[in-house]
Amino acid sequence: MTIEVQKEDQDEKDYTSVEYWKPHFDDECQLDLRYYTVDDGTKLLGVYAKNLQHPDTTPVIIVPGWFSMVFGWSEVTQELSKHTSILYLETREKVSSILPNHKVEMSVQRMADDFTQISHLIPFKIKDSIVISSSMGGTMMLEYLGRMVRPPKISVMIGPNPEFDIPKKLTKLLLFSPLFIVEPFKAIIKFYIRRFKVDMKKEPQQYYKYANVLDAAEPWKIRQSARECLWYEAWELLEDADIESRVILVGASADKMHDEDQTMKVHDVIEGSEFVDFPSNKATHSREMAEYIVDLLE
Repeated sequence: MTIEVQKEDQDEKDYTSVEYWKPHFDDECQLDLRYYTVDDGTKLLGVYAKNLQHPDTTPVIIVPGWFSMVFGWSEVTQELSKHTSILYLETREKVSSILPNHKVEMSVQRMADDFTQISHLIPFKIKDSIVISSSMGGTMMLEYLGRMVRPPKISVMIGPNPEFDIPKKLTKLLLFSPLFIVEPFKAIIKFYIRRFKVDMKKEPQQYYKYANVLDAAEPWKIRQSARECLWYEAWELLEDADIESRVILVGASADKMHDEDQTMKVHDVIEGSEFVDFPSNKATHSREMAEYIVDLLE
């Protein structure tokens, strides 16, 4: 079954319900939802789809992009979960996260701290797993890998952002606006994406994916995450790092949202890394990507 990404009503969604997650994984998987509590009191949702037919196959962790939601990954998770177990891990800016207060950090570095702590708590060893990350999730993995602690067996990063190229006026308006402005500001961001970052003739579903994500995102998390993440740069960390994990960088030549040249630069900096080109953002989140990952499984 393939879920088409279209406009959808975000009201009355229970993101912590097994019923919400079931359509996104193979029917034969055993689903377990768990909140991981990290040292600042934040609770982060992990959805573990255990494949009972292939218990010894290399497990996969998926770390999606900034505010991303599972419907954008459905083709991958549905197909991949037929072959192995998957832990779908939501980072702290996601709507599912439970924050103890509005004083917690929302930076890339903090997300890497979260991943480090959670890696000790997951139902398999990180060193035996494949981690698939995308966009901001990939940025977090750049930070994590650069620290050279507990590397996964393979790290597949789709369009990671080693730095962010955001229009300065748009950024300042978002970063310094009061919270009540953030909700209507979503319309401006959606217009910017639709007008400048997505080919509406070839890939309208990419726009609707981001529009749905923005509609669901919480204003404080948007503003604070932007304040702390958009100034991030990974270059110095990567240049000094000796990364033991096998690193596969995935570009999408037609994707305007994620600069393939930046991904190539990361490939040049990480010694021994591999580069794979997919034709579009849609392709990187499709059954084609799942099949590519299946070929990496043991």
